[in-house]
Amino acid sequence: LVNQKNYEEAVKIFLKTRPTLLRYKDVASISNIYDETVIIMNFVEQELKKIVCGCIISSDKLSEAITLLLKLGVQSSAVYSDFLASCRRNLNDQLSTIQSQKQVSFLGA
Repeated sequence: LVNQKNYEEAVKIFLKTRPTLLRYKDVASISNIYDETVIIMNFVEQELKKIVCGCIISSDKLSEAITLLLKLGVQSSAVYSDFLASCRRNLNDQLSTIQSQKQVSFLGA
């Protein structure tokens, strides 16, 4: 699922199995599964954060990424802060592009 970037399904399955994994994580046969699951879900969390911080993304993907991060227990303030920082960067980039275009138009006139 993770290789296919089906993060929604990965989070859904993780949230269903997390209570059982936590309950039995000290059992030798389960501890490796638990450790591997934590590594995978940390990767998923990082990928979702990249989507939130990404420059060009669809609103559907953004909404899904934010929802999944919140379901994973990531602090809402951190998620929203990353999103706002990304929006600020995008707006600054767009303003810079517009200003550059105006300068070129002014010089060419």
